[in-house]
Amino acid sequence: IRRQRQMCIRDSGWIVEIDPANPDDFGTKHTWLGRYRHEAVGIRAEADKPLVFYSGCDRRGGHLYKFVSKGLVSDPKDKANSKLLESGMLYAAKFNADGTGSWIALNPLTPINPHRIDVLAGKMLPLPKRPEGGIFNATKEEEIAEFRSKFKTLGDLYVGSDREKQGAILIDAHYAANAVGATCAARPEDTKVATDGTLFIAFTSGSASASDGSPDLRIFKGKDGKAYEYGWIMRLNEESNKPEAM
Repeated sequence: IRRQRQMCIRDSGWIVEIDPANPDDFGTKHTWLGRYRHEAVGIRAEADKPLVFYSGCDRRGGHLYKFVSKGLVSDPKDKANSKLLESGMLYAAKFNADGTGSWIALNPLTPINPHRIDVLAGKMLPLPKRPEGGIFNATKEEEIAEFRSKFKTLGDLYVGSDREKQGAILIDAHYAANAVGATCAARPEDTKVATDGTLFIAFTSGSASASDGSPDLRIFKGKDGKAYEYGWIMRLNEESNKPEAM
């Protein structure tokens, strides 16, 4: 999958895979990788381990995501690894100020737990607007409290069967991640996986956007404690170097 196939990123927010060597391959949309502003993908494919895709949402206030396949890789160079992208789970990163963190599953059972407004550089958090549809920009703590009291889990935001709700969450990935308290980051643009499994993430803009959102100042701040525009490079090591670590 690393050398023999190519991942493409569509303007509509989905990742589509094509095989350049096959003129009859018109592309496969990988729904489980989520719909958001994918900037780049870091792939971790190791024998006898799940296939893992890391990607950032290229917007101020965007999140870092990880997809973990249900099945295991046999041969990291096998084109058949593409089938592993058909089943698994998408997670969004939660960073702590002490350098630790965790991955939040984007599934119907995940509790609603959005950030406080005061920790965000722009004092605004876009959230799913339900039942009307669309989104709204929460700018007051009262709005966050009302949202949390109205919806208990991600599944409460959407209608249909569990499968249909999961699909809606993947379509709504950025706003669903906001709703469950994934860390709003400083425009994560690029992800690279080193040979030892270490992930490097380039964050390229730490200021606020009136329309997109803004980073969490507990994590993304300058030496003066305020928003820092010019970005960071972060190194992330999974616990025990396990790609599926939570």
